[in-house]
Amino acid sequence: MQAQAKPLTFNTPESSTKTEATALIKLRIEALSKHYGNICALQSLNLEVRSGELLTLLGASGSGKTTLLQVISGLVAPSSGRIVIDGQDQTHAPAHKRGIGVVFQNYALFPHLTVAQNVAFALDMRGVSRSEARVQVADALAMVGLKDLHQRFPRELSGGQQQRVALARCFVYKPSLILMDEPLSALDRQLRESMQMEIKRLHRETGSTIIFVTHDQDEALALSDRICLMHNGRIEQIDAPQVMYERPRSVAVARFIGLSNVIQGRVMTGDRIESADGTFALPGGHGFAPGDQAALVVRPEHIVLEDTGVVQGQVIESVYAGVETRVVLRLASGNSIIARRASGMPSLPLGAVLGVQWPTHQGHVLKA
Repeated sequence: MQAQAKPLTFNTPESSTKTEATALIKLRIEALSKHYGNICALQSLNLEVRSGELLTLLGASGSGKTTLLQVISGLVAPSSGRIVIDGQDQTHAPAHKRGIGVVFQNYALFPHLTVAQNVAFALDMRGVSRSEARVQVADALAMVGLKDLHQRFPRELSGGQQQRVALARCFVYKPSLILMDEPLSALDRQLRESMQMEIKRLHRETGSTIIFVTHDQDEALALSDRICLMHNGRIEQIDAPQVMYERPRSVAVARFIGLSNVIQGRVMTGDRIESADGTFALPGGHGFAPGDQAALVVRPEHIVLEDTGVVQGQVIESVYAGVETRVVLRLASGNSIIARRASGMPSLPLGAVLGVQWPTHQGHVLKA
């Protein structure tokens, strides 16, 4: 990495009439919905994005995350609701008046322009003088480690370098809000992980507010200050990555964020749950009454495989993944349980029958 110029800083415009609490909110979405005929793409969403945070919109295809990004950017008009940016209602403002920068999935670089010219394009469109633009372009390229490649054309760059140019082009004019629409999806895994760290660094150094769209849960966990998990046009949960992983609010969240073992059953007296696989202890304070239908969620890293356990399972698959091995066991009911074993532990032969257990306090009880 080359020596970097003075980091770009993003100053949020604040009105003297705004309260301190309001000043901390960069974007506020109120009862936002979007319909395409009879199809409801967004269902009356309410969301606040804090100034200076990196919020990830996470969800499967069709969950509404890209539609929400398009509505925020002004490329798609909402059916109802409000969009407030820096305290100003921008619901019906044109896209170019919103002070928003966008990093696209396909880079969208001009092939006939050099790296420096691509980055300078955003400044040219805003009437920045050439002398000032040269300084800002040099700073932006130094920030992403491409200062010595300013005369190259996009075709002469790798995929990762092209994505860095797209980032520099967005950061150079210091937009009020930056939207990133799956910008790393076209990269291979090693380069993708490297670019994740690059985006975290840029976010930290500039203090910019970023909304990042992805369907990759690992990417969301690695990048985010908070994750907004979407499903069927609704927000399922908004929380810090660790909170969402350790304390999911629904079975849908538990299944989407990381691997989960979900045991469905009926709550019994004495903090126990009766299921097709047996009766298991529940952690205290779960809030469910006897007779309620519930789901006990246990993460694979908390599963212990021994000679005896609360239930027996047969090993049907073992997948080596470097730092860990994932073991899949079939229970008598036909349901499966996944366990994580640290690298270096003895391998388990297919067909082996083992006891399965877990610390009671590591279970998480949710509405079925």
